[in-house]
Amino acid sequence: MKKLPLIHPFLFALFPILSLYAHSLRIMGIFWTDLAIPIVVSLGFTALFFLILNSLLKNSRKTGLIVTLFVFLFFSFGHFSGLAHGLTIGGVNIGRYRYLLLCWGALFFLGVYFTLRSESDLKALTDLMNLIGIFLVVMPLISAGSLLLSQNQVNSTERRVEVPGAASQPKITAAVKPDIYYIILDAYGRSDVLRDLINFDNQDFLDALTGLGFYVAKKSRANYSQTMISLSSSLNLKYHDDLKELAQVGSEDRKPLEKMIADNLAAKYLKRLGYTFVAFASGYDGTTIKNADLFINTGYQLSEFQGVLLNTTILPVLFKFSSKMQYDLYRTRILNMFARLPEIAGMDEPTFTFVHFLTPHPPFIFGENGEHITPDRSFAIGDGAEFHGNTDEGRRLYKKGYAAQAKFISKQVVKLVKEIIAESKIPPIIILQGDHGPASGTNWNKPKKINFQERMPIFNAYYLPGNGSEELYEGITPVNSFRLIFDRYFGADFELLEDSSYFSTYLEPYKFIDVTSDVLDYRG
Repeated sequence: MKKLPLIHPFLFALFPILSLYAHSLRIMGIFWTDLAIPIVVSLGFTALFFLILNSLLKNSRKTGLIVTLFVFLFFSFGHFSGLAHGLTIGGVNIGRYRYLLLCWGALFFLGVYFTLRSESDLKALTDLMNLIGIFLVVMPLISAGSLLLSQNQVNSTERRVEVPGAASQPKITAAVKPDIYYIILDAYGRSDVLRDLINFDNQDFLDALTGLGFYVAKKSRANYSQTMISLSSSLNLKYHDDLKELAQVGSEDRKPLEKMIADNLAAKYLKRLGYTFVAFASGYDGTTIKNADLFINTGYQLSEFQGVLLNTTILPVLFKFSSKMQYDLYRTRILNMFARLPEIAGMDEPTFTFVHFLTPHPPFIFGENGEHITPDRSFAIGDGAEFHGNTDEGRRLYKKGYAAQAKFISKQVVKLVKEIIAESKIPPIIILQGDHGPASGTNWNKPKKINFQERMPIFNAYYLPGNGSEELYEGITPVNSFRLIFDRYFGADFELLEDSSYFSTYLEPYKFIDVTSDVLDYRG
C-alpha cells in the first residue's frame, strides 16, 4: 500500500457506477455504452477537478482528500435524500432538499477546512483511503462477475419457440398481405375501471374507435402485471410456464424477458411470410428491439441505468434543468413516435410494426389538451408506490395526472389510426392494447394490499379487416391476440388458450399469483 500512487479520488469516482451496475444486473441487461459513458465522464471531471485544485494548493494529498470528499457527497446525495424523504422532527420536514443541501454544504466546508488546517503529511490517511477505494471497487466487480456467471448457468438452456409453418394454402395471397401494427399504450386500463377508480370517462375515445371499425374488448384483462412479462408473453403467443426455474431460485433477472421480446415468435412467423419487422425505440430498454429489420429511433434520452445513476447525484436538485431536460426529451420522443408511425404505411413491402408508447404510464408530462408539464421531482418512470408513496395525496395526484394524460393520448391515438388507415393501400390489421392497467393502488411488495381489479383489466381494441372481428370476444386477453389473427388471416393452427391473469411483485417477477377469479369478479 505504501508504494501505491494517490488513486483514491478516481476509485471513489468509479465506485457508485460499478455498485449500481452490479445491483442493476440483477434486474436488467445493460449495454456497455450505458456503463462506459458515465465512467468516462466521472473520471474525466474528477481528473480535471484534481488538476485545477492541485495547481492552487500545491499539495496532492490534501487535494486528493478534498476531491474524494466532493465525489462522495456528489454521488451520495440522491441516496440520502431518498432515505430522508418525508422524515419529520418536531413537525419540521428535515427531508426537504434545502435542509439536505445545507447539511451537504456544511460537511464539505468542514472537510475542506480541517484538511487545509492539518499540519500532518497525511500519508497514512492517503494510504487508508487508497485501501478503502480499492475495496469499494473490487467488491462490486466480484459481485457482478459472480452474478453474470450464475445467470449464464441458469439461462444456459436457451429457450426456443419453434415457428409453425404457414398452412399450405393461406387464406390471403402474398400480393394482399395487410400491414400489421401492434401498438402498446403503457398502463392504459379498461374503461369501466378507469371510470370507477380513476374518475376518467373515455367513452368518447371508445366511440371514435368503434366508428372507425374497431372492436373494443370490454372485458379484457392483462395476462401479467408487468410490462416486460406481459409483452414477452403476448409477442410469443404463450404463458410463461417455462420460467418456473427462475421463480425457484428467486431470480430478479429480466434479461430472459428482454431476449424473448427482441427475438419474438410473432416477428419470426411473419418474417417467414415475407414481412419486414419494424420497431420503434420506446425509451425503455426492455422493449427497445434494435435487431428489427427497420429500427426507428425518434429521439435521444438517457438509458434507464444512466437515468437512475444521475438521480443518485446532487445534479437534479442543484440544477433543475437536468430533470427538465430529461422530461423534455421523454416528451419529444413520444410526440415524434406519433408523427413518424403513419410513414410505415407508405412502405412497399408488408410490415409488422411494434411500437410501445410509455404513456399514459407515469411520469405525467401532458395535460389533457397536450400542455407540456414538467413534474416537480427528479426524472423517473416508476409506477405504483414508487410514484404515489402510498399516501392519500400521492394517490390523488396520480389519478389526476393519469386522467389528464390519458385523455390527451386517447385523442392522439384516434388521430394516429385515422392516418394509418387512410395511408394504407390495403386495410391494415391494428392492435391497440394496454400491457397492464394503472397503479394508483399498487404497493409492489405487498400483494395482499394490491387492487388487482385496477392493475389487471386493460384497454384492448382490434381493427381486423374482412369481418375479422367476428371471431373476437369481450374477454380476449393479449396471449390470444396473435393466435387469433394468425389463424384467421394466415391459415395457422395455433388455437386459443384459456384467458388467465397472473400477478407478480417487482422483487419476485417470476413468482406468479393466479388472480383470474379476482379480476373476473369486478363489478364496479
